[in-house]
Amino acid sequence: MNRQQGFTLIEVLIASVILFAAIGLAVVAYQSSNKSMQSAEDTLTMLRPLPIMLDTIEQQLRGVPNQKHEGGGEALGVTFRWQATPVKAYPPRPRFDPDKAEFIQYPVRFVMYQVDLNLQLGNKNRSFSYQKLGWIEAQATGFEGAAVE
Repeated sequence: MNRQQGFTLIEVLIASVILFAAIGLAVVAYQSSNKSMQSAEDTLTMLRPLPIMLDTIEQQLRGVPNQKHEGGGEALGVTFRWQATPVKAYPPRPRFDPDKAEFIQYPVRFVMYQVDLNLQLGNKNRSFSYQKLGWIEAQATGFEGAAVE
């Protein structure tokens, strides 16, 4: 009796196809993971200086109320441009003066801005649009106790 030892050619071919399919899936998964990681790293690099930029914009909006503002700069390698357009202006709520028995009306002190912010890092761009409240400091306007007649 002659017994055959080992695998047949068909069995080896089927095993090879299964092995190469598994290797191919692993390579595709690795490439996809690598691409996602690079995209996340680019986004993180672009957004890292965002708090600095938002502070800069907020300080500029406090300066002169109810006007269109724009500016830009560079922070941590990210170039940014922004534009703020006034949407609505608000005075503080009227205060009742019990001595005069009337409400005291105040001048406009708060302004709601529509802010458009564009970030650029290399050839990647990212845009944000949000609303920000700007105001005039009380000492700068003589706001304390100053009523509109």
